[in-house]
Amino acid sequence: MSQEPTPVDIKAVTEAVKGGQSLAEHFGLSPATGRALYTAAAGHYEAGRYAEAVDCLIKVTALDARMPDAWALLGNSLMRDGKFAEALEAWSLELHLRPSFASAHLVTRTSLALKDPASAAIGLIAMLKHMKTAEHGDAFVELGRAFQQLTYGGGSPAPGA
Repeated sequence: MSQEPTPVDIKAVTEAVKGGQSLAEHFGLSPATGRALYTAAAGHYEAGRYAEAVDCLIKVTALDARMPDAWALLGNSLMRDGKFAEALEAWSLELHLRPSFASAHLVTRTSLALKDPASAAIGLIAMLKHMKTAEHGDAFVELGRAFQQLTYGGGSPAPGA
């Protein structure tokens, strides 16, 4: 079972952000703390204990929100735990920290499934920017059509089409 989230010390967060630090750096914690939690989360994920992985990853991202791998694994864990909207948020943060075709594709696909055109548009733009192969082009076209369907509906063409 998940525990209640740890309350956030807003003053400490503010000081850390203004100083360009992570909370772990601000509190003088070793980077090993975050890595150990991430390793534990990966173990939970591999064992199918997705809620436990989420608990660890929330702590990891609270200590240092600049870890794209943690956001990616958090998104995967949340998705496996049936929390698709929350997974989309985690994957979007990963995309922000580490833009790639793969993460953009995941954001776009999930956004379309959740009928979230704004997030799907962000994902499509990132996909286009990082498109390098024919397979990438095919995936972009497929998701672009789905986005058009979501945005403009079934029978009417897009404006200017």
